[in-house]
Amino acid sequence: MGMAAARDGQDIAQPPQDPKMPKKLKILIVEDNDQRVQRFSAMLDPAKVHLVHAASGGQALGILQRDRNVYDGIMLDHDLTESTRTESDLGISGRKVVQALAASQALRKPPVLIHSMNPAGAASMRAALDRAGFPVDCIPYAELTRERLTAWVASLADDDV
Repeated sequence: MGMAAARDGQDIAQPPQDPKMPKKLKILIVEDNDQRVQRFSAMLDPAKVHLVHAASGGQALGILQRDRNVYDGIMLDHDLTESTRTESDLGISGRKVVQALAASQALRKPPVLIHSMNPAGAASMRAALDRAGFPVDCIPYAELTRERLTAWVASLADDDV
């Protein structure tokens, strides 16, 4: 049961949600590799999860500023150089996104799943998010199975109740 992720921070076109159905979880995926985004989308049920995709760190910062307190979870990579849009995007890694999250005055601190294959970068991001009070899990992309991803998403639904 796959779904297409919203590209460039846009929500994907979806039919209106049935009011009798439980609320869809809204997850921001910060990932510069389209194949990874497609894989994540294919692992999740579109009836339960609404994905928004930020292809670069700069785009993620803009989306998070625009959409304050609307995400039930954030999936975050560290190395974000494949889909940079501008020269200033080149210097915006997942670590910079974490710094912005940690510095934000948001009332909600959504759970973050770091899926980076960069162990040092992932550890650094995790430590900063922990200090800022964010719930955080680290599962390297190569170890992120459908079962592990759906378990993480299920924990978001449990937190929402």
